[in-house]
Amino acid sequence: MLRQLRQKKVMKKILWVLAILIIPAFVLWGATGLRDQPNHAGMVFGKKVLFSEYREAYNAVRNRALMTYGSKFYDMQEKLNLEEETWSYIIMLEEAKKKRIKVSD
Repeated sequence: MLRQLRQKKVMKKILWVLAILIIPAFVLWGATGLRDQPNHAGMVFGKKVLFSEYREAYNAVRNRALMTYGSKFYDMQEKLNLEEETWSYIIMLEEAKKKRIKVSD
């Protein structure tokens, strides 16, 4: 049995059958996985917040914390809960837009 499996012709057929079975499974599994992912990070007041908008707000919150805490920032990073602060920041910006509040330099 093992001798037959070691022959080139038999091994080649087995590899082709495995490739025909496995490759489409990965392609189909990967393709459906991409469709299930949302294109937004969340919703605020019924409006979708795109990942790019969330990332920009997160960076703003993180930079503000860096300037506030300086070298202590890295020790306090977990306690600061930057994700929650980011959502609060996004909500605050949306609320300011609704109320037409503008800030000048």
